[in-house]
Amino acid sequence: MYDFGVFWSESPTPLETPCHPATNATSATMVPMKDNPQEIAEHLIEEHGLDGAVGAVMNGITEAHEQGDMYRLSVWRDVRRKLEAME
Repeated sequence: MYDFGVFWSESPTPLETPCHPATNATSATMVPMKDNPQEIAEHLIEEHGLDGAVGAVMNGITEAHEQGDMYRLSVWRDVRRKLEAME
């Protein structure tokens, strides 16, 4: 089975969520998105090919849904949309 946990932290903080602005004393900056659906999609395609990547994403969606992990479910759904756009 594929280790889906390699793409994100176990407990995301606001700074790890997509496009959350982090500010410092001098300016407002955007924190890079840790769980970038495009990067995950590209990685899965490199590793499994497009069809295998779609299968891996569906497994990730199912697993996140069964665990009630709404954050991971959201990320996997975004990855699925990226892959669907590539088909």
